[in-house]
Amino acid sequence: MKTQYSDIISGYHQHMLGNSAAAKDDFIKILNLEDKEIDVLEYGSGIDAKYFLNKYSNIKNYKGIDNSEEMLDKFREIVNDSRTKIELANIDEFQSKKASYDLVFGMCSIHYTNNLELLMKRVHASLRKGGYFCFRDAHPLVGFFRKKSKRYDVKEIVEFPLAGVVVVLP
Repeated sequence: MKTQYSDIISGYHQHMLGNSAAAKDDFIKILNLEDKEIDVLEYGSGIDAKYFLNKYSNIKNYKGIDNSEEMLDKFREIVNDSRTKIELANIDEFQSKKASYDLVFGMCSIHYTNNLELLMKRVHASLRKGGYFCFRDAHPLVGFFRKKSKRYDVKEIVEFPLAGVVVVLP
């Protein structure tokens, strides 16, 4: 994965700038976290940080992790905000030392974990009481291979199990 994103870094970010998942899934607004100071952790740092930090002054700290130095370099280039801290870390190895976050989220990155159960336990441990974990993760290939029509341009409901939870993709 690290090599995959390192090789396509500029094209990936150009594409994502026009398709910010955060603009579509504004967790801060949806969860009514707009009126209090919050600390945020993002798995797989990307341009969503720019959206959230520009829109919400109540974000006290925003930490992003990614296992690609090139992705973090691009993050530094795009996001210039004193509230941010980024760390080179693998999603399966990162662990918060204490419950430090009000919101933990990942956009199209959670599917890269090798141990979903352990990741969920670590996320839970990193959340403050009343905190939220949100993720949007519908890797296009998963949906494509599970489609009956096998036509990527045709929308259809696709279901598959994810750690005992049924995920439905449009």
